Amino acid sequence: MVDYIFFIVAVLGLVLFGSLIGSLVIACRIAIVKYAKKRHLRRVQECGPSVVAFRKSRRPIERRRKARPDRNIVVSFLLIGTAVALAVFFEIADSGRLHGSTLEGNVTRVRDGDTIVVGRTPIRFAKLDCAEMGTKQGSIARQRMVELAAGQRVTCTLHGRKSYDREIGECRLSDGRDLSSIMIGERVCRRWW
Repeated sequence: MVDYIFFIVAVLGLVLFGSLIGSLVIACRIAIVKYAKKRHLRRVQECGPSVVAFRKSRRPIERRRKARPDRNIVVSFLLIGTAVALAVFFEIADSGRLHGSTLEGNVTRVRDGDTIVVGRTPIRFAKLDCAEMGTKQGSIARQRMVELAAGQRVTCTLHGRKSYDREIGECRLSDGRDLSSIMIGERVCRRWW
């Protein structure tokens, strides 16, 4: 439910942003035309009648008002904003960010003792705290996680939160063992409350 509200807010924000950009483009175009006319009038006053006056369109005013190229700019920004919002929404839904969703796949990479990558989705274990990489304990934790999970099929339950680029969740091996519990039981890592 929260993600749908986020999606609606994102779409409205992008539509408003597109409208703002379109309005700024229109305002700039109007200012440029006014500046050009003013400059031309100054040149006519300075140089005399030898400078050709600004020509007006031969079309009637009613016809000119119907053809509004500025409206096309606003519509194009609105369409681009909507397309970006839809892409963001589908990326969020595809990454499994919806609360309680399950992700199943092979572990393609082990980043450290408490982060693995399943398919293309990085997952940070919710209840696990391992030493950082670059420390002796961190290297031991990563090595143990590689032994346990590298290339294995896992089922992960995602919590719907993120930590940087990583989904937060809990993962189990195909035999049902919880990876966090194994790491804590072997005292390689600590429990994160």
